This record gives sequence, structure tokens and C-alpha cells, in this order.
Amino acid sequence: MNNTVKRLIPIALIALVVLGGLIFWEQPSQINMADLDSITIKVTGMTCVSCDNKVNKSISKLPGVQAVDIDRKEEKVIIHHRKGAAHVQTYMDAINALGYKASLVDKGNGKIEVLQFKMTYK
Repeated sequence: MNNTVKRLIPIALIALVVLGGLIFWEQPSQINMADLDSITIKVTGMTCVSCDNKVNKSISKLPGVQAVDIDRKEEKVIIHHRKGAAHVQTYMDAINALGYKASLVDKGNGKIEVLQFKMTYK
């Protein structure tokens, strides 16, 4: 085998792997907004972009969460999740575990129901 063919073999193998991956690559499933619920949680104590990122990362890891919208100025987090995916308490516990104070926002009449949580620090 000559040197040119020896150099082309690895390139050809890489091309096959890449093309094979493109052929079998699946598009992410489309999210139907009708299948999602949203919950708005009032969160106090977030003071910077780093706070936003910590909350977003923590909530996004929970099962069924599709999107997290954070408005630090308005002190609210809107969680878009699959219907029945998790109980609101799960989201609030995750936020409180980061050291912030979470409470429910009743979007129906604008009243805020403050829930008390016991927080322990180790």
C-alpha cells in the first residue's frame, strides 16, 4: 500500500463516522405548549446573575422541567414543566436549598401565599 492510500484511510474512516452520525442523528422532540404547565414562584435573595444561574441550573435538572424564566428584578421564577411532572414543593425545596426564600404567587387574584420552610445549614 502506498503512502497516499495510508494517509487517506483515517480520513475516510472519520468521514464515515461523521456521515453515519448525521444519518442516525435524531431531531429533539418538539414540545407542545399544551402539554406544559407553568408555576410562578416568588424568590427573594437573588442579587446577581450568578444567583440566576444557580437557580436555573438547579431547577432545570428536575424531571419534567422544560424551561425556566427568571426575573430577578420582579423576584420571580416561572417554571414551565410537563403536566404532572413534579409537585410545586419539589421546586420550592430546590430553591430554598440554595439559600433563597421561595413562596407561591397565586396568579389568579394576585395574592401571595408565603410558605415557611425550615432551613438547616451544615
